[in-house]
Amino acid sequence: MEGLLAVLSEKDELLRGWITSWRHPSLHNFALLITHLGEWGLIWLVIGALLLSFHSKLASGLWRMILALCLTAFVSNVFLKPAVARPRPFTVIEELEVIGHRPETFSFPSGHASSAFAGAYALTQLSRRTRWSSFALASLIALSRVYIGVHYPLDVIFGSLIGLGCSHFVVGTTHSLCLQDPKKSGA
Repeated sequence: MEGLLAVLSEKDELLRGWITSWRHPSLHNFALLITHLGEWGLIWLVIGALLLSFHSKLASGLWRMILALCLTAFVSNVFLKPAVARPRPFTVIEELEVIGHRPETFSFPSGHASSAFAGAYALTQLSRRTRWSSFALASLIALSRVYIGVHYPLDVIFGSLIGLGCSHFVVGTTHSLCLQDPKKSGA
């Protein structure tokens, strides 16, 4: 088992190094903007509230999204981060430059990635039309955490899976509440 963990850790570090090698000053502000959009899952609540303002029947779905984000935050930030206690990359790799703020919490799993994928999943259950854009934004949020130097790739991969799992557990598949794509519903 230790051998497998060592190999995983080595590959994780190689992938982290490859992603941070893409860094270019012209991308830094974009990466910081994307990472800030992912804080506490607020972007998903804003998008959900905007949808609700046009479609009042989505109120119960928005409450489910809030519950999914709360469960995800609990599992990722309250339970798993302290239990795993993985140091952030910049505390292990002295020469790693962090773009922006240096979080003081542990690295695994990524709370940004978990809330991003929890929010994206919940939002797609409200409106199927948002599927591609929601998961694209969630992926950018997760990737931005590695790019700016505060997470390893496995942190965001597992965070994403945790977010999807928690959101599916709370939200399920709410086709009856979902705004259907008019092309597919015959409208």
